[in-house]
Formats: sequence, structure tokens, C-alpha cells
Amino acid sequence: MSALSNVEVDGLPLHAEEWTPGAGVAPGTAPVVLVHGLGASTVTWRTAGPALAERSGRRVLAVDLPGFGASRAHGRASTFDANGELLARLLGDLGPCVVIGNSMGACLGVRLAARHPELVGHLVLVNAAYPYEPGSSRLGWVGDRLNRGLFAAFMGPALIPHVGARIVATRARRRGAERIVEAGLRNTFADPSRVDPAVRAALIEGTRDRLTWPEAPVAYADAARTLFGYLTRPNGSGLTPMSADMAAVSCPTLVLHGRRDRLVRHQWARAHTEHRLGWTFGFLQEGAHVPQMEHPEWFLETVISWLV
Repeated sequence: MSALSNVEVDGLPLHAEEWTPGAGVAPGTAPVVLVHGLGASTVTWRTAGPALAERSGRRVLAVDLPGFGASRAHGRASTFDANGELLARLLGDLGPCVVIGNSMGACLGVRLAARHPELVGHLVLVNAAYPYEPGSSRLGWVGDRLNRGLFAAFMGPALIPHVGARIVATRARRRGAERIVEAGLRNTFADPSRVDPAVRAALIEGTRDRLTWPEAPVAYADAARTLFGYLTRPNGSGLTPMSADMAAVSCPTLVLHGRRDRLVRHQWARAHTEHRLGWTFGFLQEGAHVPQMEHPEWFLETVISWLV
């Protein structure tokens, strides 16, 4: 069974999509919370969400973060840390959960599991973004600056303080909803023809709506800029916040990644995760950035067999 709904956090609504098994939720099972990536929404979980609920016997809840999807911001910030604490309050109402995040949502899952371990029983990282650690370049500090600059250039003008949101808004209006969605599909699918036509239509409709929201470009720019900091800015010990949080995760963790991911190289995923005790690595040769959409059967089989 599926339903569109809202969930309240701090008295304010977040748009959500919920799926439950037809026979009812199996006793004693923790709910699954799905967290989307940067610029994405609950729509990216529609292909796999219903079957995930049916085959796992669990309640499955996908939420749109403030300023994304169909969630208006209502004055809430959309920085990485603000979204992390908002999710912690949501999970506090649900009890311990299975958290499955894609891309930026996977990074938020790492933050949750590290800083609120009582709320996350199992963690699934679907094509997470991984940190760039200073000192990893053979060219020394010159290589560090070059690589960090390339990373920043990839994330685009959204990273520019104060004016990033205006640039994002101007570019979005010029491109229009269909071109924005098609570009996103080319970046995240190995074969964009595999996208479900109904999902494509829903993505275009949602993007068209958000082009009228004044807070949408602000939410995107704030989330992008602060995610970049989480991945790249070392703390006093020389670790990025993402690396420090990964080291603190104590729950069972499943890492999924695809060889054809254009946004996050699979070598980075392996380097950051394969050596960690209690972490399982799942690799898809033909996978790209959103396997839950492009290869839902592989995604479902891998996640459900791991959870059992």
C-alpha cells in the first residue's frame, strides 16, 4: 500500500511518501527511512519503495528535505547540519530505523549514525559522496589545491557565498524544467532510457513547481555549499567531518556503488569503505548513481538479503 502524506517535525510539515506491506508490518521490524540526494526528492524512491516495503515486511518512509521535492521550507534552513538535525528529530519520533540514503542523503545517514547512534540500527549508503582528504595527492599541497578546486568546479556556482542561490535560480529559469531533468538523468543514469516514464514525468512536474519557489535555489545552494564543507574541510585532527563520522559509525553498514557512476568514482567508495569492520560492499558493474531507479531489482535483492 502507498500513500502521499506529510510528517511533522517541530510542528512544521515535510512532504513524505509512505509504503506498507499489504499483509501489514511484520512485528518487531524497524521502519525504513529513505533520504534523497542533492537536487532530488522522494520521486527517486518510487521505483523501489513499494517492493521494498512488501518484500521486507517493513514500513518504508521517504521524506523531502526543506526546499526540495514538495516540502516548502517554511523558514527552515537547508544546510547540511540543519538537515541532519531535522532528520534526527524525525527519527526520534519513529524510534530506531533502517536509514537508506542516496548521494547527499547517504552522507546525512553517516552523520546520523555517528552522532545519534541510538536512532540508526542499520545504515545503507547508496552511491554516497566521499571525502577528499588533504595529503592524498602525490603532488603535495599543489595537488591538494588542484583536486579541491576541481571538486568545487564540479559542484558549480552554488558554492559561491551570498550569490550562489541567485546564479542557481537564473540558470534554472533559463533551462526550464524539462532540460534540468534530462541533464540530471544523463548525469545519474548509465542509460537514461531506463527511467520509468511516469517517474520522468513526475520529476519534470516537481521541477516545474519548484521553479516558482523563492526558497528552492537558496535551499540547493545552502545544501551544496555545506555538503562541500563536510566532505573537504579538515578539522583540528586533519580529518574531514565525513571521515570522522564514518570512523564513529558502529551499526551494520551496507555500501552500494556502481562502476559507471559519473559523479562519484567507485574507486573512492572502495578506498573509504572496504577496510571497515562491519561494513559490506556491494558493487554493480553496470550501475551508475541511482541504482534504486535504474536497477531496482538488484537494489532490492541486495538490501533485503543483507537486512534479513
